[in-house]
Amino acid sequence: MNEFITVEVLGTFAGITAATCVLTEVIKRYISIDPKWIALAVAGLLCFGRALIFTGDFSAGGIFMTTVNWLVVTGSSIGLFEGAVKKFENKFSNPK
Repeated sequence: MNEFITVEVLGTFAGITAATCVLTEVIKRYISIDPKWIALAVAGLLCFGRALIFTGDFSAGGIFMTTVNWLVVTGSSIGLFEGAVKKFENKFSNPK
């Protein structure tokens, strides 16, 4: 395994959600806007980029499903951060 992110990994729900969460965390350190908007933009780029460039699906159904997947991935990456990462950071930054 020489590659961390591949097109096959981005084809899975867990892979694209993890990539969105990681990229959002990196970008939010350089841009001072709400991370939820960053996650929305990153998920859109990843979902539409993969669907339109790699699969070449330009049909109305393909675009609709990509839009649905985009919103689900955005919500999941935000939930992943709020549910797991933020609690982990709080636990180790504020020891009792």
